[in-house]
Amino acid sequence: MQQTLHESVCISGIGIHTGKMAKVTLRPSDPNTGRVFLVNGTSIPALWNNVSDTKRSTTLQIDGVSIQTVEHLLSVLYACNIDNAIIEVDGNELPILDGSGQEWALAVDSAGIKIQDEIAPICRICHEDTVMVGKSIGKYGPPIEAGLTLEVDVNFDDWQDGSGKLQWNTLQNGRNGYFSGIASARTFAFRKEVDYLLSAGLAKGGSLNNALIITPPAEFSTELRLPQEWIAHKLLDLIGDFALAGVRIEGFVSVYRPGHEINNATVAALRTAQTKCT
Repeated sequence: MQQTLHESVCISGIGIHTGKMAKVTLRPSDPNTGRVFLVNGTSIPALWNNVSDTKRSTTLQIDGVSIQTVEHLLSVLYACNIDNAIIEVDGNELPILDGSGQEWALAVDSAGIKIQDEIAPICRICHEDTVMVGKSIGKYGPPIEAGLTLEVDVNFDDWQDGSGKLQWNTLQNGRNGYFSGIASARTFAFRKEVDYLLSAGLAKGGSLNNALIITPPAEFSTELRLPQEWIAHKLLDLIGDFALAGVRIEGFVSVYRPGHEINNATVAALRTAQTKCT
């Protein structure tokens, strides 16, 4: 069955890219509403065809109104099977909070979950396909086990020790596995990137409080929360970007060298293909 929040909950913080404060109110909504951002009076459904930018985060836009860095919150909502929610935002970028999905997860726990009286739409992947963006590759196909299995295959040209794979399955791991092994993974950057980002006027809200800075081969700005935390964060992002499919999915998806561009390209290919939805 479809689910929504039991009650409203508010959370505030700074945006990592804009450096501006924002207030977010998560509200329950009716069945078949979907996950919808309400930004300055404009409704922006959280769907793949409203993606306007994938540089360093996922941005949604309608009629010139945009909302940036939506992936962490959407990741938590998808992992919790929150099909319907109004996400009212005072600002144009969601707060980065501690750089992970942990505080969003706590907010959803605080609001509670309400089971609704409509069946959740499910899209079952019935064929295989491959999407390529530069060196990144997205593949999807029929389920290898019940539910949706999402896999990231992380590979860095100049840091092979940081490479690895990680999977999450909606049924086998579910919400509990997400909360224990994925939600706390922080956004990260390599030390060599930081100076460029700052000089380019980017990451205005970034700090050691909301990002993990990595200096290969084994130096980290703070103690790791999870083994290979950076890979877990890539999976967190992929789950958030796959929430933009707008339905629950059954199938297997693997992304090699994941990032928002290839993640969203894979979702778009999947949802525009002839798949069986019930």
